[in-house]
Amino acid sequence: MFSKIKTIIKFTVIGFFSLIGLLLFFVALSSVLHSNYCIEDGYCYEGDTIFDGDIGKEIVITKEYCIENHYDWHEENKMCKLRKNNPWDIDSCLDSGVCKEGLLLKMNDGKEIIINKDTCKQYNGIWREKYNDCHFKE
Repeated sequence: MFSKIKTIIKFTVIGFFSLIGLLLFFVALSSVLHSNYCIEDGYCYEGDTIFDGDIGKEIVITKEYCIENHYDWHEENKMCKLRKNNPWDIDSCLDSGVCKEGLLLKMNDGKEIIINKDTCKQYNGIWREKYNDCHFKE
């Protein structure tokens, strides 16, 4: 009888520690995979934490942070592409008059603006909510 109880306790303890080990493994794995994804391709989800070398501390990714720092914000997925303005995007904007949200432009009046719904309307553009871009009239 004592032998059966001893065996049950032994397997319970082994099972308990195995479950804790698996849980810790998956927590560590998900943390590593998530941060590597953000770092490697530059897309970070809203709420992700990254180290900002310019200010020397960790920050939380938000739409405001993304746009204020001239990165590309993707509203549908709540993701930020951590790269500066692409020269192609600026050229495309200037050529076609269609400018993406978050793009930094110097306007004819000499002011630098970041394209968003408000600045689009301020400069007589037509804001497309679906695409988060502005069509400037010719």
